[in-house]
Amino acid sequence: MIVDFRRGKHLPRPLHIGGTAVEVVSSFRYLGVNITNDLTRSTNTSCLVRKAHQRLYFLRRLRRAGLGSSVLTSFYRCVVESIMCTCITVWHGSCSAAEKKALQRVVKAAQRTVGCSLSTTTDTYTSRCRKRASCIMKDPTHPAHALFAPLPSGRRLRSIKSRTTRLRNSFFPEAICIEGNIASGKTTCLNYFSETTNIEVLTEPVSKWRNVRGHNPLALMYEDPERWGITLQTYVQLTMLDRHLSTISSPVRMMERSIFSAKYIFVENLFRSGKMPEVDYAVLSEWFDWITTNISIPVDLIVYLQTSPETCHERLKQRCREEEKVIPLEYLESIHQLYEDWLIKQTSSPLPAPVLVIPADHDLQKMLHQYEENRDKILSASYF
Repeated sequence: MIVDFRRGKHLPRPLHIGGTAVEVVSSFRYLGVNITNDLTRSTNTSCLVRKAHQRLYFLRRLRRAGLGSSVLTSFYRCVVESIMCTCITVWHGSCSAAEKKALQRVVKAAQRTVGCSLSTTTDTYTSRCRKRASCIMKDPTHPAHALFAPLPSGRRLRSIKSRTTRLRNSFFPEAICIEGNIASGKTTCLNYFSETTNIEVLTEPVSKWRNVRGHNPLALMYEDPERWGITLQTYVQLTMLDRHLSTISSPVRMMERSIFSAKYIFVENLFRSGKMPEVDYAVLSEWFDWITTNISIPVDLIVYLQTSPETCHERLKQRCREEEKVIPLEYLESIHQLYEDWLIKQTSSPLPAPVLVIPADHDLQKMLHQYEENRDKILSASYF
């Protein structure tokens, strides 16, 4: 078999072994995987789907015989899933969307027969990739061992940038931060992707800010920012750092805000408005600079939900959170301007990652439609 992606293709001279020319084929089967000379997966996927459908016949016969769901599930995993997932870590990541749907149709047909939920091929692929990655990390003699470079914290691996969609389908993690003003729709965005994709979602630890051993520094800061601003922002930096460095459980992590916006937006706003003494601002700045200098905090993408202060103010009135009742429109206007200077004009503070801007003044249905339209851009670092 000859694999040649050059524009001007020239057939090589025939290869002879023992006086006999070696036959040139367009595909061949190796260790249960069909490999083609164009390196597509359609032939392999079609073969697996066909075999899986043949074995579903026996699964249906067992159901007619009155066997229980647990027995049918075991039969499916041993006879059907084992065929579909042969060397899945090799070929599934480069399958087309249509090929993945064909595989998933087999799983859905089996679910209807078994009567309970079964793992999707994508979930199986992801779990086996992680298991394989764990084995490679433990084996320093493995050729791919050097690809897994841990961050100084030891809790995450360093993200690898790529211009192709292969990164999205690999087991290298991505970190996405959702940024925006108060009541800009960040929670709605996180909930949408949490319900429609297999990603890890981390909301702001507001419950921690409301209760630190019986105290509510969030409410205290809104009541008297000059007295309690540094208290809350110090704790915010600590909790956001913990969010960034926590062990990742999915190839993609989506966070509500970040340690960067905590400093560049909210600490900066307190200082510029005269509600934070200069010494407090200097201490927080020194602490933030030390963190970002000595601890690697990878962010692959910032999604900015661009919302007018007036819209945010109306939404605040509707959701009626106790601590937010004292927030005036002027405060939202200040936060909005700082976000615009940082993420749009890019004149105030350095950007830790590329920025994707989504207008967020619309109603819920329109926003959900926009999230769906931007799904691939958000979940794939290759957009940038």
